[in-house]
Amino acid sequence: MNWRQTVLVLITLLLPGCMTDSHIDVMVQESPQGRISLDRIPDSRFQATHPIRLDQTIITRSLQGIMVREETGLLRALGRNQPSTAPAFSEQDIAFLAPAITEALRQAAADQRVGFRLIQRGERGYRERGGAALGSSEPPLRHPPEETTSGSVCVDAHSLFIT
Repeated sequence: MNWRQTVLVLITLLLPGCMTDSHIDVMVQESPQGRISLDRIPDSRFQATHPIRLDQTIITRSLQGIMVREETGLLRALGRNQPSTAPAFSEQDIAFLAPAITEALRQAAADQRVGFRLIQRGERGYRERGGAALGSSEPPLRHPPEETTSGSVCVDAHSLFIT
């Protein structure tokens, strides 16, 4: 079995126990880039296979294999037969997530999952409409656009679930 098949076997996007709402139990890592936490799984019938030691490369390859379909406008969509896809996580995101998720899985209890939240700030700021008045010597306020990506990771038997 090659690594792609392994990743496909390991990654599943639907698992009711891992997807339900949760409560943060323990903050594993927090930085301006995001956070990794251990979250309580509210469905007491679900028991994950935690704590577990996984090689960090499994988490890295799994995150690298997640692709998202980019939304395109109607004219662009008509010109293409295939939807445009892109990696869900940048190399910088993966460098932040993989070691922290690996460590969190070692700490997680059977009734917890690893939650993550990434904060991506754009390099180019947008100009706020309420900036300086006409003729003012003050420059308009600039705020970098911010996007968040959040999800969870848990292991059940021989499967790694990333939502």
